[in-house]
Amino acid sequence: MTLATGSERPDTVVITSGMLVHIHADEPSAQHNVGGLARITQPILLVYREQDACAYTPAGSAGKASSLFSGAKTVDIVLLRGGSVGGGDPCAGNSHHGFAGQDREVVKTITDWLRRKP
Repeated sequence: MTLATGSERPDTVVITSGMLVHIHADEPSAQHNVGGLARITQPILLVYREQDACAYTPAGSAGKASSLFSGAKTVDIVLLRGGSVGGGDPCAGNSHHGFAGQDREVVKTITDWLRRKP
C-alpha cells in the first residue's frame, strides 16, 4: 500500500460501515487484506449504525477497528441509531448498513466533524 503524500494526501479520513475488522475468512477486511493501517496519521471518523445487521460491519467492532489506526492523530467513533429498517440484504445500501432513512443525519454528522477539524 502506497500512502499519498504532499497535495495528494487527504486531510482527514471518514469511513462509514467499513469492513475494517477481520471477522470471517470468506470476506475481505482492511485488517486482513490491506494491513499497515497504523501508517495512517490523519484524523479518522468511523461512522457505524447501531442496528447494522451485516455480519462484517457490526457496531460492536468499532473499538477494535479504531485500534487498527494506532498512528492516527485521532480516531473518533459515531454510533447512529434510528432510521428505517429497509429490506432484503442486511449488507446492502437500503438497510441499516447503508444508513437507510438517515441521509441528512449522516451528512450532518460528517460535516459537523469536518468543521471541527483545524
